[in-house]
Order: sequence, then structure tokens, then C-alpha cells
Amino acid sequence: MTVNTIYMLYLVLTVISLHLIVMPIVIGVYASVDTVRDEGELRVAFFGLPIFVKHIKPNSVMKKINVKEEAGNDVNKNDKKKKVGKLAAAVKSFAMSVAVEIVKRIRIRHLRLVGIIGTGDAAITAFIVGTMKIACAQAGAYFGFHGEISNLTPNYDSERLDLAFSGIFSITTADIIYAVCVVLIKKIKTKCGGHSGARSVYGKYIAG
Repeated sequence: MTVNTIYMLYLVLTVISLHLIVMPIVIGVYASVDTVRDEGELRVAFFGLPIFVKHIKPNSVMKKINVKEEAGNDVNKNDKKKKVGKLAAAVKSFAMSVAVEIVKRIRIRHLRLVGIIGTGDAAITAFIVGTMKIACAQAGAYFGFHGEISNLTPNYDSERLDLAFSGIFSITTADIIYAVCVVLIKKIKTKCGGHSGARSVYGKYIAG
């Protein structure tokens, strides 16, 4: 293999790598729930290909949650506490910080929430529907998505939850790398700042 061939191969790999770094990673999410039919579904797609599909029965899930809450009230909370090592806590904190930075850089290509909401109380139903519409509008504005997001209809006569959510989100590998770098720099600055602050506090006593 000649030097020119190696050089051309290096250029090709560099171009491909740069393309992959800036290429959008498209993720689609669809979720639906209907308490009347006791049907629910969660579907996640990667570049249009389904990678996760889960069918649930919302009424059964709510019953299980209520049973666990009742059982949890009879158990001593101190027995459930587990000691977490400093390393595990640090890794968790770092991962959460990176996740927050990644969320800030997510781009919304499609966002839609359609459904019927009823709580059995007209005032509470109107409040919940209004709040959800405002929250959807604010979320769209925050992520730079323009267009109608929610189409929610209140049901003042009975208890009902029939919702369907669909969204298409994108992010690049460069965004993920950037998020990791931002968190690392913040951690380093915080750590260095703490040490320098300690030296400044005790420095006057040492000098004196």
C-alpha cells in the first residue's frame, strides 16, 4: 500500500466520520392510553424502524400501583434504605447532568398530543386540560417547534382518559459529545474552584 493510498484512505475515513458526527439521529415516539378500552401502547422507532414496542393495560397498571402503595405504607422505610458508594453516586450525577445537556439540544421535528380528558369534576377537568395545553405550547416554544401541538377535548360528564402522543426528535453525535464536554468542564471548574477557595480561606492564617 503506497503512501498516497494511505493518505486517500485517511481522507475518506475522516469525511465519513465527520458526516456521521453531524448526521441527525432521528427517534420517533408514539404513546397512547385509553382507560375505557383498557388499552395502551408505547412504541419507539430509530430512523423509522421500531426498536421497542410495549402494550399495556392502564387500568391493571393503576391497580398494581395502588396495591404497592398500600403495601409500602406498612413497611418500615428504614429497612429499604441502601448505601450507595461515592463512585456510583458520582457516576449517576454525571450521567444526569449529561442527560440534561442532551435534552437542551434535542430538536423537535413533529409533536402532537390528541385526546379526551375527563376526571368527573368539570372544574378540575377544565383546569387540567388548560394546563396541559399551556405546557405543550411552552415545550414547543422552548425547543423551537412551531405549529399546533395539542388538540385536547375535555369530557365533563365522566371519568375518561384517552390520549395519543406522537413525536419525532433528532440529535447529532456532535451534540452528545458537546454535552459530555460541557459537563466535564463544569465539573473540573467546580473542583478547581473549591480547592482555590480553600487555599484563599486558609492562606491568610498561614501568611499571618
